[in-house]
Amino acid sequence: MQYAPPRLTRMWTHLSRLATGGGGSASVGAGRVSGAARGPGETQIQSDRTLIRGQISRIKKALKEVEKHRRVQRSNRQEMIKVSLVGYTNAGKTTLFNALTAENQLAEDKLFATLDPTTRIVELSDNQRILLTDTVGFIKKLPHQLVAAFKATLEEVTEADLLLHVVDISHPQAEDQIDAVDGVLKELGALEIPTIMLFNKMDLLEWEGELQLFPSKYPDSLRISALTGDGLEKLKAHLAERFSAYDVDMSLALSYQDGKALDYLYKHGEVFGTDYQGDSIQVKARIPRRYLKSLDRLMPHSTYHVAN
Repeated sequence: MQYAPPRLTRMWTHLSRLATGGGGSASVGAGRVSGAARGPGETQIQSDRTLIRGQISRIKKALKEVEKHRRVQRSNRQEMIKVSLVGYTNAGKTTLFNALTAENQLAEDKLFATLDPTTRIVELSDNQRILLTDTVGFIKKLPHQLVAAFKATLEEVTEADLLLHVVDISHPQAEDQIDAVDGVLKELGALEIPTIMLFNKMDLLEWEGELQLFPSKYPDSLRISALTGDGLEKLKAHLAERFSAYDVDMSLALSYQDGKALDYLYKHGEVFGTDYQGDSIQVKARIPRRYLKSLDRLMPHSTYHVAN
């Protein structure tokens, strides 16, 4: 909409912008104004500009509502680890998202095939779960108007605990695309978020020698093919190992009054053993550190010790 107003003149060149009738004063009551009448082309341009300004205003209001809605969504899932897929448009993010989540989101070979961010739970191992979000593809020199329009989508990137930067390694300008994505992340203030480089579309490489430039520059990168599934189990194992560092081992003397806490441990952590005694349940468990506050609220009559 913002792109259109300056270009409306060219759209109505087939209509005259000059008046077809004479000027002069006329009766207001007759629905006429003094001076020369505008031609049909100029009248149409003014009408279109008014309509476009109204549409821009309505869209901005709608975007504000979307931002508010997404803030509520994010506040409801603060405890879970949030991972966002980022990358140049058509790098294969949605295909990877579908492969990891068993979803069937639209994946097409076109610009901005994904506009609305989609978030789903991904099961890793040992009861580990993360929230994975598919986001809009980036392009070179993303205009500021588009950054504003995609703000609700791109906020999912800035709130992530980890970014998976998906690169179409088969593209001849892969390195330029990496730089373009980094430029957008910098503009968003997300360049400091921990990132794993994923070299996607390995199935399209005729020989792996084409990768020679990348391992030295990105030593922690992983090679995958979202389409064939190659490397995805290694990716999930890598994520599980990475996030297990956030886990804590606990010893609990759980009161029978706080039975919900044991259910919470089974749901969000790993229970190694339970010993039902006269006045309490002795529990050995491991749980991600981010769940400790919620667990503590469920144990007003219990005690526990965190080993690490």
